[in-house]
Amino acid sequence: MDMNQLLDTLYSDTRQEDDGPFEKVAEAAFNNAISDGHGDNPFDDMSMEELMKLAHDLESAPESAPDADEAAELNKTAAAMFGGELMAHAVVHELGLIKEAVANGLCRVCKTVALDLEGSSVCSSCLGG
Repeated sequence: MDMNQLLDTLYSDTRQEDDGPFEKVAEAAFNNAISDGHGDNPFDDMSMEELMKLAHDLESAPESAPDADEAAELNKTAAAMFGGELMAHAVVHELGLIKEAVANGLCRVCKTVALDLEGSSVCSSCLGG
């Protein structure tokens, strides 16, 4: 078998003559999955109205509320996430203030006193204190 025949076999619309088209194979797999191994579709003998009522009941079923331990854990996780985001924003803001202070010749710590030490980005009062 050459490469073209192999690719034709792999990507053809049918797997084998005895299996039929992919749709038939998928339909058979679906029917087997919903039959729970009993061989019959459990929904076969239900009318359309019964099926629609069942679907509506499933959609309108109330979601189960998380228990107290789960809710406490979710709150703890949310608080930790919020705290992390808050700290990240604070660090970015502080770095911006430091950059602005140094660009204007001010101390990077107090950001108000002019730099008075040669080669340092900290003033003598912040360095000594």
